[in-house]
Amino acid sequence: MVRSPLRFPKHLVFAISLLGLSICGVEFGLHLHDACLLTTSSYSERNACAPSWTVHHLLKPDVRITTADPDTGTQISWRTNSLGLRGPEYDIPKPVGVYRIVCLGDDSTLAPETASGETFCTRLQELLATVSPARIEVINAGCPQYGPLLSLLLLKHSLLALSPDLVICNFDMSDVADDHRCRRSVRMNGAQPLYCPHPDLERQRNSAEKLWVERLLMWQHAKHGVKYVLGGEDRPEDNRDIDAPQGTYAWLRDDPPDWSVYIGQTLETIGQLSRVCRQTSGKFVLAVIPAPFQISDDASAGPGVRTRAGVEEHQHYKSRVPFDTLSAYARKKTIRICDPSTIFLRAKQPERLYRRNVAHFSASGHELYARVLARFVVQTVPGPWGSGQNRANGVEGRFSATDSPKSGEPGSSAIRKTGFNRVGTADTTPEGNRPAETRAAAGRGEVQ
Repeated sequence: MVRSPLRFPKHLVFAISLLGLSICGVEFGLHLHDACLLTTSSYSERNACAPSWTVHHLLKPDVRITTADPDTGTQISWRTNSLGLRGPEYDIPKPVGVYRIVCLGDDSTLAPETASGETFCTRLQELLATVSPARIEVINAGCPQYGPLLSLLLLKHSLLALSPDLVICNFDMSDVADDHRCRRSVRMNGAQPLYCPHPDLERQRNSAEKLWVERLLMWQHAKHGVKYVLGGEDRPEDNRDIDAPQGTYAWLRDDPPDWSVYIGQTLETIGQLSRVCRQTSGKFVLAVIPAPFQISDDASAGPGVRTRAGVEEHQHYKSRVPFDTLSAYARKKTIRICDPSTIFLRAKQPERLYRRNVAHFSASGHELYARVLARFVVQTVPGPWGSGQNRANGVEGRFSATDSPKSGEPGSSAIRKTGFNRVGTADTTPEGNRPAETRAAAGRGEVQ
């Protein structure tokens, strides 16, 4: 039998057509998947955030995010507003009679796995409302992998339009590494950061020079997967490398690497945040979020949590140097600083202030942090305090046992103890007005 000479070309054309249709189908599916993430998504940093020309990345505006509580599996759902902030829309310009607080920070502030009513931002608003005749608004401006540097840019490019009366920079112990990793993308004017374009957007400027295959989502997902596989093997030195995810908390160790340059850069950014607030007639507070590994050897001890953070199992970092460094800088620059670490350490079961399967506050941790922060704000920040709802019990009564969690709830004993003493707060008296022995202690980095 003689085969038709057109048989082979026909099969070849069919195979090429089938391959092309398969590629088109997969590519269409990936584009459809990404489009769906714009409206409804399960939480992951990649799904919830979008690259930005000015602040590297930010939460996608006006989307509903759903995720699961990593400890209980309960579904959590929350929305972003038109500014890409977690929570409702806020009036611009700010209405008369509103006292507005903006909370800057990273995942610890955003609290994506925590119900909105249990985040420290919401609880801070509720607590301050009980001691003020003004309408209190506390805005959650947390975003994944933000540090003071990106928070400064977000404040200057977006959040100042909200006319905040008080800005609280919630400093997470991962912020030194987060700042360092994005600093290379920041455009500067002398010592002043101007904007920080995301590298993906920069690469799009040269998209005309790309091969057609490099523009496919299929190709981009494949590259991401290969990088994940190749980078999956940890090296021992990564635990001290600021550029490695496992080195994020290395500066908390009892034998830390020399990160003095990186720490100094982050501290200077905090100083710039404070100056921006002063220039816009706002107040500024630096609040320190203790890492779980600084509070208890059993905090956030779920499978793989500590390993991913480069922290040994059952390790408790007892060094006070990170807290002292922040406190000494705050004193030098006359910045109000709230350090709740001593109160957290005194909790009966401090590990229960943190989630087991992620290194963030539990609901009890949010509650305690909100109470310490609320007490600090009322004591040290001039504002509309002292004549709010139910004022019969006075200011102190609003943060005492009557408003603490239900009996038996994790952390409730610690929360009841916060009261209105000054444990966990720092002296904000200008350095020149303090006694000589106090100034000397501050120079050594000691917390008074």
